[in-house]
Amino acid sequence: MRANLSVALILAACVTTELAAASPCTLALNSVVPIRQDGTIDVKIDGGPARLLLDTGASTTIISSDAAKRLHLHADPDTAMTIRGLQDPLVFSGIGGSDLTTEVMAKRFEVGAITGRKFHLMAGGTNDRTTDGLLSTDFLQDYDIDLNFPAQEIRLFRQFGSCDRPKILLHGNLYTIPLLQSEDDSRPRVEVFIDNRRLVALLDTGAWHSSIYRKTALSLGIRPEDLQRDPALKVNGTVSAVMHIFPALTIGDLTLRNTRMVVLDDHKLDDTDILLGADFQHRLHLWISNSSHLLIMQYPPVPSEPLPKQPW
Repeated sequence: MRANLSVALILAACVTTELAAASPCTLALNSVVPIRQDGTIDVKIDGGPARLLLDTGASTTIISSDAAKRLHLHADPDTAMTIRGLQDPLVFSGIGGSDLTTEVMAKRFEVGAITGRKFHLMAGGTNDRTTDGLLSTDFLQDYDIDLNFPAQEIRLFRQFGSCDRPKILLHGNLYTIPLLQSEDDSRPRVEVFIDNRRLVALLDTGAWHSSIYRKTALSLGIRPEDLQRDPALKVNGTVSAVMHIFPALTIGDLTLRNTRMVVLDDHKLDDTDILLGADFQHRLHLWISNSSHLLIMQYPPVPSEPLPKQPW
């Protein structure tokens, strides 16, 4: 009797494994979030409203010190003793400067229909009068992102089942390129080419202008006197820069002509050569498939397909 029971259990396990392996590839919509032309979205933190800039170029969600006080956010007492003293200030660096920050915890962090619990974020700096902070890839990395700036909407999905290709809801002219993977960096980076030179580009929704570092631009054969003739401007009100037009920027099989980029007089923070800002993303409809580590670009952009009826 025991032998027969064992055989039955083994057969049942095999059938369950086969069914799991053959489970259909499905796409579940988790949230639809309106996004303004300036890249900001509305969220709720412990029930209080906040306006955050969607920033795929940052790895950590951050809010201003004023917003943290307004929302009554404090360091998590359960982890403050183990994570190098969360109440000690940390320095976050980016284009335009650095800020001292401390880590705080939100009991409820709501982005549309998604609620994160005991979500850790950084608090520091001051409000810029239009936003309370940044929503970054530490939150976004668990979802496939339908990023549709032309329609002022983002949709967050999760993919389930056995998928031999990414499940997406885009049609028309599509261009697919692998995301460059890194164990300690969830920001979406891709390989691009200018004049047949391979460069690393970061999709940075937190930057309004696409930009390239001066050293990289000079390595492409652009002369200093060429840059002196370009119009000058400031980034974040502090960094001196010029705007240069590049005849062709190639991403996978897609080539964009006459791409304007700010040439930054600033040091590189990592191996990134180019920041593809919101001006770039307003030209396309993007699908960032974190589950498949792919970037799918729709150009020219067209409206999103409706979500099929879910099987459950």
